[in-house]
Amino acid sequence: MALYAKVMPHRTFRFNECICSPFNADFDGDEMNLHLPQTEEAKAEALVLMGTKSNLVTPRNGEMIIGATQDFLT
Repeated sequence: MALYAKVMPHRTFRFNECICSPFNADFDGDEMNLHLPQTEEAKAEALVLMGTKSNLVTPRNGEMIIGATQDFLT
């Protein structure tokens, strides 16, 4: 899944709790890797095919995979 990066202190990944499900993240020390698209074509492809707006539902059965969670505050 392609996300916009914002450089912040402390060498950690931070993201909204709503996208934990696609990454199978549960904040218990999981490891994640960062890959950067190198060309303009790769950047465009990442946004179109792998962006969060393109991956709100599963292609298998159309269920939502990104949404509010139990700890989500509005």
